[in-house]
Amino acid sequence: MISLYIAGDSVLHRCPAAVKLIVSLVMATVLVIPHLSWWAIAVCGALCAIWYAMSGLGPHVFARQLWSAWWVVAFTVVVQVFFVPWQTTAFNAVRVLELVMIANLVTLTTRTEDMLDTVLAALRPLRRFGVNPDRIGLLCALTISAIPLINRNVRIVREANQARGGHGGVTAWAVPLLVLILKQSDELADALDSRGL
Repeated sequence: MISLYIAGDSVLHRCPAAVKLIVSLVMATVLVIPHLSWWAIAVCGALCAIWYAMSGLGPHVFARQLWSAWWVVAFTVVVQVFFVPWQTTAFNAVRVLELVMIANLVTLTTRTEDMLDTVLAALRPLRRFGVNPDRIGLLCALTISAIPLINRNVRIVREANQARGGHGGVTAWAVPLLVLILKQSDELADALDSRGL
């Protein structure tokens, strides 16, 4: 399975996955509260920066994660800029950026297997109500592995487009990317089908 995990021996790496997931859930809940003040956003941002420092991953990883989140922030701004005041747009963009950075930090410091084991353990009591934890675990595993796979595909397709001169704008790499993702989806579906899933 493809993972964003970077091996390390920091406090965050040793912290149980359940604790990290609960803390990130609490932080996400705080960040989506309507009419949250700027000082609360600033505190969340400071905590996020401190946790990255505690992770021992280094400033280059922090900078890379910031840069990789630009398209999420850009989408947030474009969707809102024509409908709400610019202060609200900036406020929401910072919120989204912090949410993405926190989620990335959890995946960078937590093995995928540990995360899935935690989710499955939390869902097992729901089996008596007809919930199938194994199917949800499989869905989570596929989702987690798909995100870095799509990022890798974007890089490969864009590099290939640039090697050919980089002409054609967004469609020159977006269409091949879509074809590649659909092809990989078909292959994954065939693999799951052959296993009776």
